[in-house]
Amino acid sequence: IFIDATYEGDLFAMAGADFRLGREGREVFGEPHAGVFYYDFRNKKVLPGSTGEGDDRLPAYTYRLCLATDPENSVPVEEPPGYNRADYEGYFKDLEAGRLRAPKNFKPGRGYFPEHFDKLVRALSVTLIPNEKTDVNMNPRPLAFPFAEENEGYIEGDWKTRLAIEERLRNLTLGLLYFLQNDPEIPKEHREIAREYQLPKDEFVDNNHFPHQLYIREGRRLKGVKTLTELDVTLDEKGENPPYPEDSIAIGEFPIDSFPVRKKQPGDDAVLEGYLSMMDNITAKYGIPYHIMIPEEVDNLIVPVAASASHVAFSTIRMEPTWMAMGQAAGTAAHLSLEAGVAPRDLEVKELQAELKKQNQALPEGL
Repeated sequence: IFIDATYEGDLFAMAGADFRLGREGREVFGEPHAGVFYYDFRNKKVLPGSTGEGDDRLPAYTYRLCLATDPENSVPVEEPPGYNRADYEGYFKDLEAGRLRAPKNFKPGRGYFPEHFDKLVRALSVTLIPNEKTDVNMNPRPLAFPFAEENEGYIEGDWKTRLAIEERLRNLTLGLLYFLQNDPEIPKEHREIAREYQLPKDEFVDNNHFPHQLYIREGRRLKGVKTLTELDVTLDEKGENPPYPEDSIAIGEFPIDSFPVRKKQPGDDAVLEGYLSMMDNITAKYGIPYHIMIPEEVDNLIVPVAASASHVAFSTIRMEPTWMAMGQAAGTAAHLSLEAGVAPRDLEVKELQAELKKQNQALPEGL
């Protein structure tokens, strides 16, 4: 029995399993937020231009950085190869238009630093972690966000293509840091704040202090025995959670959240297309079905990461804590299937759930 735990879904694709790539149109599963979509994240409203049409676009890939704030443990960011100031000039317009101001609803722990509000360093989302270090994400809310569309061709590309895209994204990331810290047109106060965050001397020492792993938010998505959709992970009209599937093997509740898929288009003045921003207001506590990990036809294969879900629903299962629970279920299912001499699709799910309970896996009540 094989388990495909890759972000890209490479193993199951090579095994001949069917998959989806990109965004379904609104009509495929009847999902309100599917396809081409403009979302006013400040006021939780759908904006004009939201046609709901499907396409092959994927959420932007970035690097998730570890940056140090201890000067003694810092390596200064240098100008990267191919640096182009034009990639970042749009941030000046974001600052002028107020798109780098404080969020409407301040939630601690989501990369919000009050001292960063109305500063160009708001191009980053910064969270404190131990040892005078920070976890730094790229903020997708400014219209200058340069990473969308840069992943085109990555998933279906050969190794050379993937490495080239990774290098481009690495240099684009380092270029943003260099711009924020050094560009002479940036106010001195803004530059000084940005310079507080440098590459850590004691991390990724074999890779010039830069992460190895690209943040692949979504790749191929399996076509499974079951498919999780937006309707399975959102509150109903009464504000209640949907019924838990009888084959649930984990619980999800991370908000629907997907990065932009396109760079700024003519007429864009509020948000980049495809950005579904932390939709706490509609996301439910929901059960994750075992059979979204089982291919429609290929046997002896379990897929806990690039599982069978629509683009919208995938954006809520795509977090490592959720994948850890799904991975635990996948490993346990493989063990039980081998013991019983059956294919994973034929495993008695109640036996799997009973074993997961022994392991203290969180499952929906009543199963």
